[in-house]
Amino acid sequence: MKAAVLDLQQKDAAFSSKMLVGRFVRRQGQYGLVEVIARVTEEGLIAVEAADRIYTPRGQVETYGTHAALKQGEWVEFDVVKNPRPRAPAYRLAHLRRLPRYAVLPDATVAEYRNLLTKEGWREDHHPGLWALRVSGDKVLVVELARDVDGALRMPKNATGKVKWLEFDDGCVKKLPAGSGSDDLYLADGSAKGGSFDWSDEADHVAHVIRSLSDANDPRVSDIITWLDLHHEAGTGRVFAATVDHEAAAAALRSGELAEKLRADRELMKSYLDAAVENPAVKEAIAEYAREGENAERAKLRTEFEQKLAAERDRRISELTEELAANRKDAMAKVENDINEHTRRLAAERDDQERGERAALEAKLEALRAESEAQRSSLEDDIRSLKSDKRVADDAKREAETALKGVRVELECVRSELQRTVAEVDRLLLVASQLELAQRTEARGPATPANMPFTSFVVPERAFPEHPLVSVKTKGDLIKQHALLKEQGKALLRKLVVLMLAGELPILTGKGASDLLLIAEAVLSPGRSAIMEADPTLISIEDVWARPGSGAPTAIAVAARAAAERKGSVFAVIRGVERSGARFWMPALANGLRSGALPRELLICCTVHDRDHEEVAALAKDFNWLEVGDVFAEGAYLAAPMVLTLSKREDLSALDPGSFPSDLTAGSSLLHDFGFKLSLAQAMRVARIYKEAQLLTEEDAVARQIAEDVARAMNETKD
Repeated sequence: MKAAVLDLQQKDAAFSSKMLVGRFVRRQGQYGLVEVIARVTEEGLIAVEAADRIYTPRGQVETYGTHAALKQGEWVEFDVVKNPRPRAPAYRLAHLRRLPRYAVLPDATVAEYRNLLTKEGWREDHHPGLWALRVSGDKVLVVELARDVDGALRMPKNATGKVKWLEFDDGCVKKLPAGSGSDDLYLADGSAKGGSFDWSDEADHVAHVIRSLSDANDPRVSDIITWLDLHHEAGTGRVFAATVDHEAAAAALRSGELAEKLRADRELMKSYLDAAVENPAVKEAIAEYAREGENAERAKLRTEFEQKLAAERDRRISELTEELAANRKDAMAKVENDINEHTRRLAAERDDQERGERAALEAKLEALRAESEAQRSSLEDDIRSLKSDKRVADDAKREAETALKGVRVELECVRSELQRTVAEVDRLLLVASQLELAQRTEARGPATPANMPFTSFVVPERAFPEHPLVSVKTKGDLIKQHALLKEQGKALLRKLVVLMLAGELPILTGKGASDLLLIAEAVLSPGRSAIMEADPTLISIEDVWARPGSGAPTAIAVAARAAAERKGSVFAVIRGVERSGARFWMPALANGLRSGALPRELLICCTVHDRDHEEVAALAKDFNWLEVGDVFAEGAYLAAPMVLTLSKREDLSALDPGSFPSDLTAGSSLLHDFGFKLSLAQAMRVARIYKEAQLLTEEDAVARQIAEDVARAMNETKD
């Protein structure tokens, strides 16, 4: 066992208030897993609530290199520290020590306990490992038990030389919380008093030597027994209470057992000798043997008897062999006759059965022929009827097509007439408005900006320049090389682009959000952007596309129309969503982006100025939040006019996001490695984010990190 595993009698007082109790689960090379069950308190073992959330994943912590002596299911005491190893359980073990299971043995002597645990085997339990067994005399044996092939628990031979015992303390017996198992544990500290027994086989050598002397009727046995009796109390075999030498006391206890065994052997041998001497039958047998004299006559009689016995045996065997041969011949003849008769009977029955089956099959075939003929005749009638119906339908179709052509001609005539009528009406309305305007001008005097009607002004359309289209990978390289961003700023911008490409509606907050969006617009779609300021009139999803009251298209609607032309991506931002009814329109907009109902070239995100606003608190928890802090390079404001000015850029290009990714199977293995479960909708979203991140970065590690960050945020916020 390694030095990190503490002995049962040692405990570090520095971490006594932090100790946990758990069960060893399994080992994987140098690493192992321990399931957290309870916390050690002065009141006992208290179950750890929500262990699977505190000690992720699955309420387990990791151990490294300190579990060599642990068996599966064994109990341990430990405290935990943060685990620095990536993609591993959040915590790892520190100050590990094994805890013995606790059980009570029946009252017996030390010799009986020794025989039970080293020879007979203990069968009251089947768990191997460290045990604390309470025995007579208010002692607790601390032993290592192994399970043998017969299923019993025994001490290994190399552990019998020094068997530890402690004075029993009822306060050290701890019961596990309900539902954690049926084991009781014995938590003893280093202050417990105790000693050890020597139960090794070498200690029996003296007993074997003295027992051999007793069998030989050696007169020194009585002296040896008297000497051994001096080491123990009469009738109990216990060590004298006055001794202070524990090793001497253990030796005296063994000598007391040996004295009792020798005394019992001597008394048993004496009983055998007395019975042999006083039994009349034994005396008569001895006298008969003496009268016979030498053994030659007895050998001669034995030889003659054996010869006669052999001759009689041979004769009986010969007679039995002949009788068995005759019986076998008769039986074989009878069996052959029976077989031949049975064969003939089976052949006749088989012929009769075949004739009956053949007749039945012919009758069935005839019936099938008649039925098939009837069905064929019916099908031919149906075919003739269908052909007739088809001819009628073809005629009707030709007539309908002729009528349809006439209707289309009439429709074109009507449309032409309608267009002429509409043009004439528009001309008349224009003339009327000009006449009305002239009349009003004459009434008010010369025209000035103050009295000019509002209808004379025209709202200009938003222009979106056309640039050469480039792939997602090219834009990813531009982000990687951007001069205005730190590394964390580049990672944040990559995450923003991946979320928008995956159909998500990310929300940016923080003092640097506006500046980061300015860089995102310059990288993704320079000059092809739209910004919409949210206000209290923005309530439903329809308000995103048309202004309430006037019905005029919003900046987002104009951007969506430009994105639908497939001339490059359009970057759109809805700023200050907390000023609107965001709880109503944002989920609908997010669903439209995820489902593909909106153009893939439309990249939308939102900003929030007041993170504590009640409208923000009412939003769904599954939105992706990006906190923008210190992400800009030192002196970025000095280089911004040169980097972000469109007129000074020589290589302007717009992002071509391509088609929606159809193969998301690579996300299955990624989801399996997370160690926590997501809903089906969340799993599909994470898989798509992982795919889009691969296309943008072409680095699987970076793509995995982006997908894992999003998945963990979803898992923490789900109900």
